[in-house]
Amino acid sequence: MTKIVAISKTAHINSRWRRPESYLYSKHDTICMLIAEELPRAILNLPVAFVPNADGTFALAAIQGLRQKENLLVAADGRWLLDYVPANYRGYPFLLAKNNEVENEKVLCINEEYESFVNETEGDSFFTADGELSESLAKILNFLTKVSENREITRAKCEHLQRLELIQEWPIAIDTENGSGQVKGLFRIDEEKLNALDAEQLIAIRDSGALLMAYCQLISMQNLARIKNLLAEKTKTSLHLPDELNLDIGSDSGNISFDGF
Repeated sequence: MTKIVAISKTAHINSRWRRPESYLYSKHDTICMLIAEELPRAILNLPVAFVPNADGTFALAAIQGLRQKENLLVAADGRWLLDYVPANYRGYPFLLAKNNEVENEKVLCINEEYESFVNETEGDSFFTADGELSESLAKILNFLTKVSENREITRAKCEHLQRLELIQEWPIAIDTENGSGQVKGLFRIDEEKLNALDAEQLIAIRDSGALLMAYCQLISMQNLARIKNLLAEKTKTSLHLPDELNLDIGSDSGNISFDGF
């Protein structure tokens, strides 16, 4: 089980950490959560889908594989194979979690089990000698805060599209040498319903930013062929896909570049 702990002066004042040197930590992530602000860049490389939350709402996610616990975008040596890396991974191994003791407050946490966490003289420090956040950690906190804030904006835009019943199931067919299978559990924009909206509705979703999200998702669907090609290259055997692939939203992992989205 992944061990996520809050960063504190008591526990980490003398500890250090190293930036991840590869993306192997994400090799089991079939999908990765996205936020609205990164969509214009993400859709140049990644197919994007809506995935259901436990409360019946939807979130945005990049499709990274078509089989359980398989990320086709990470090479065996840990390289990321596309030009764009989701924001979720650019903050790894750090994340922001809710503070159960203080309402509307978040806590900066770290995955202690990841190899980048070190108790040595090498690497970056967590705190300065005066007990303040180090420059590198402050930069990460700022990045993760922006991502967290935009996640709420993204949620609102998804809810707007859902209220207009513009989100529909997106069954994905996979052809193999020995037959075909289908991936379920992903959703897309209903283009026919989108085009049928009246002027007032279009203006409303345009002003909320949800219209741009809708078009970005539709445009991104052309990138699904890239994922299928990567899967075809990886295996020449039958996929043996289940009738329905349950794509969990997964953890807030977050690496490497903290210079915006």
